[in-house]
Amino acid sequence: MKTSFWRNIRSKNDYVKNKRDVNEECQFVNSLLLKDESYDCCTYDSEKIKCSDNHIIKIQFEEEDIKNFKMPASLGPMNQLEELRLSECQIEGTIPEDIVTLKELNTIRLERNKLTGNIPSSIGSLTKLKWLELEGNKLTGNIPSSIGDLSKLEWL
Repeated sequence: MKTSFWRNIRSKNDYVKNKRDVNEECQFVNSLLLKDESYDCCTYDSEKIKCSDNHIIKIQFEEEDIKNFKMPASLGPMNQLEELRLSECQIEGTIPEDIVTLKELNTIRLERNKLTGNIPSSIGSLTKLKWLELEGNKLTGNIPSSIGDLSKLEWL
């Protein structure tokens, strides 16, 4: 009986922690969707937002899904994110420097937006990256030499 009680407490604590994690991760997505910050983005269309174990693993919006969005300075703590696809959404701003902290990313597709500035110099630290598509933006500066460190890169 005592073990069952503690298991239930631990299970409830895990649930609360997971809920808090998904709420923190959803802040970026909720700003895209113009939703309240408490909205659970994992309940959104699973073709657009895919979650696993209360973590966002895929964000995919294209053309008509969102328009004229201003890229925030930070993507937030989406440490399980594997795919970031925001193609042809007329997104303005710069590529957030913290994109390089999202170590599970294998796909970044931000093509045909209105992004400016530089590609983050440490982009080469995304060792799982297979697809990097940035054409059709107003990016400036040199292509970071660290891109040469992306041994799994198949599409640039």
